[in-house]
Amino acid sequence: MFGATRPRTALRLAVLPALTLALLASLPRPLSADVIHLEGGGRLEGEIVYEDAEMVRITVHGVEQTVERDDIVRIERVKTPAQEFDERLETVADAQAAYDLGVWARDQGLSEQAARAFRRAVEMDGGHKEAREALGFHWFEGRWMSEEEYQRAQGKVYVEGRGWVSREEVDRIRGEETDRRRAEAEARLAEKRAEFEGVPWSEANVAERPHYIVRCNSTRKVADHYADFMEKLYAKYDKIFGAFPKQFPDDWEGKARGQPFRNTVYINRTHDEFMTMLQQPGGVGGFYRPEAWFGLPPRIVCAFHGPFGDTGDTHTVLAHEGTHQFEHLVMRGDFMEKPIWLIEGLACLFGDGHRVASSGEIEIIDPPDRLSQLLAQYAGTEYLPVKHLIRTPHMGFSGGHYAYGWAVIDYLTNKTSPLNPDKKGEKKVGREAFNAVFAANVDGVQTPEQFEAIIKEKLGKEIDAFDADLRAFILTKSMPTFGEIKGSEYTTNEFRFRVSRPATARGWAFQDKDLNPNEKIALVNEKTTGRVGIIAMGNGTGGTSKDWCDIIVGALSQRLDGLAMAKEPSERLLGGFPGYEFNCSGTEKASETGSERVRAAPQKYKVIVVATVDKVYILRFQADADRFGDSKDDFVAILESFKILD
Repeated sequence: MFGATRPRTALRLAVLPALTLALLASLPRPLSADVIHLEGGGRLEGEIVYEDAEMVRITVHGVEQTVERDDIVRIERVKTPAQEFDERLETVADAQAAYDLGVWARDQGLSEQAARAFRRAVEMDGGHKEAREALGFHWFEGRWMSEEEYQRAQGKVYVEGRGWVSREEVDRIRGEETDRRRAEAEARLAEKRAEFEGVPWSEANVAERPHYIVRCNSTRKVADHYADFMEKLYAKYDKIFGAFPKQFPDDWEGKARGQPFRNTVYINRTHDEFMTMLQQPGGVGGFYRPEAWFGLPPRIVCAFHGPFGDTGDTHTVLAHEGTHQFEHLVMRGDFMEKPIWLIEGLACLFGDGHRVASSGEIEIIDPPDRLSQLLAQYAGTEYLPVKHLIRTPHMGFSGGHYAYGWAVIDYLTNKTSPLNPDKKGEKKVGREAFNAVFAANVDGVQTPEQFEAIIKEKLGKEIDAFDADLRAFILTKSMPTFGEIKGSEYTTNEFRFRVSRPATARGWAFQDKDLNPNEKIALVNEKTTGRVGIIAMGNGTGGTSKDWCDIIVGALSQRLDGLAMAKEPSERLLGGFPGYEFNCSGTEKASETGSERVRAAPQKYKVIVVATVDKVYILRFQADADRFGDSKDDFVAILESFKILD
């Protein structure tokens, strides 16, 4: 009957071509192997990886062969060196026998097994000289010492990449490293200053790409960077708006020369120039103008090069205002009459919510500032209902409304929360609802009642039920982090720094949640009470390291009872950049807002402040006042590992 016996699909080695057998026979024999003796006198040496009553599979020089039992005369099973080692280790009678076994294993290339045997010899005889030396121990000052103990006993220090060196050599190496970092920092600062010095607007650099013309009077490198950034954003915009045909204006730069339409972006070299030339008030980072204005062409994005606020910069502004520019490409009619919650909500999705990954690609994340606002307000009772959001006119739309516009769009386009077990289907329905909402505003202006009707039709929810579900969805989120932890290293591309933690065996761990305001990462040690909080933010004011140091001292005087300055601010380098440091102590006051982590015991601090052209870095080392010394060496190691990236 079919299937009653196993089909004989295996290749019978007895009929293998002579060339194949000759090739296998000509290859070098493995050091040890199983041997299959074949009918006719042939043999195969390798590792048997599977066998049953009818066949055997053997790997010979990386090639797996299947042999029928009928073709096998006998199998000679040979132990591997590792198998032989395990058997011999169980029977060693004394330390010398264990040591001899370790030497044999080392000769076989079994370094891990050799170390096991040497350790067994030491367990049997703590004074076995050869076994101790094989394990890297040294006899010094009347006792056996590990390599680290031996080197430290001679006053040496381990330096990464250099090995164990004298303390004098450490000073020389650190001096060289300081000089190198200072030179690198000065070069970076010079490059940054050149970016802000730029050129007159009449000599502005023009970077042309398939979808953008970027005019920028900073350096050519900066202009090209922002042009490439906008092209990457264009691909992200197209994923959301790609289903809608683009509507180009009647005229554009290059049309007379037969060139396709490209979006126009102007970027001033500094914030001051941006405000002066374009007559902008303080607090404005950029804008999009649908119509011609002050001699500028229509449909233009204007911004400036440099930081904006504590966490924003030119990329944030371009992504936000560039969204409006793209929205206008697919929306007909009076753009300024479109629902403001939709227009600005989408701009928050791409602007506040974009992040440049280490690969250089753009990722869309939850915008930290907007999400922080929503989590706080949705957790209480004072928040903006959707039915009020969609009825807010342009003139009444303030900074607090933006987050709610983003929340509605994020819910419709990305919802995969635990609220619905059918996450895939839920996301599809939400996007259908978003597409319907957006489509209604392509040719016209959707009324609040029409929005509510779409929510009812697509999601089966009345507006109040939709609002409750939106609120629950947002409350399932957590704040995004600003960098990536890989092993003992933390790197943030957004704020351009890297830091390493000491070994976990010493009690240190990274903390990337429940941080103090403006902290991007912290290193904590519960054993020693040591903590290092690292603040990084934009230097929008252009303040010097001394300016920021004075600000921090003033802030601590408000935060600490009994503030005592153990060391007044003095100059020092951090990552090659000139900065300031000071030491102080005091007891932390209770936080009025609840945003600060407060310790009850008196604290001792070392604070280091560095301001670059566009960023401010503040490293706050602290521990309980009577335990600060327990973390002192680790604080030094953390400080030495801190690097400001290019």
